[in-house]
Amino acid sequence: MASRRGTWIPPAAALLLLCLLDVAESATYRLEQLSSPGERVIAGRSDVDAIPGLHVGSMLAFKDNCVNVDISGVSDNFGASTTPGVLFALKAQEAELGPTEPRNLYFLQQDGTQPFPFAAGRFDWVREGLPPASVQPSLFFFSSP
Repeated sequence: MASRRGTWIPPAAALLLLCLLDVAESATYRLEQLSSPGERVIAGRSDVDAIPGLHVGSMLAFKDNCVNVDISGVSDNFGASTTPGVLFALKAQEAELGPTEPRNLYFLQQDGTQPFPFAAGRFDWVREGLPPASVQPSLFFFSSP
């Protein structure tokens, strides 16, 4: 007789186990506009200067400590939506957050093949998501100041 791997849990016990687990609810984020259309994001803004990285092609896999960039926009639960070329902060509304939830996330709705509204050399690191095969990584560039 062959042995089975793993442990079988009856459905009722599995449901009870799920009910007893402390499942944290995710934070609610509100969009806050940080720049205007066509405006270059310049140094001197304490909320933006501390962001070390740029995550191009983030889709909805937002990363902390960077500006997340994607051609598709996002909306919050309060009716606000991003605008192409405008930098937004997504600010958590809860007073207390889980250990993995950041207080602020940053997002720029932008085509990654177009110049960004930041000075060249502004970021310590740049991470590229998975652009379409027709887009080459060498096309990701910054406009000069």
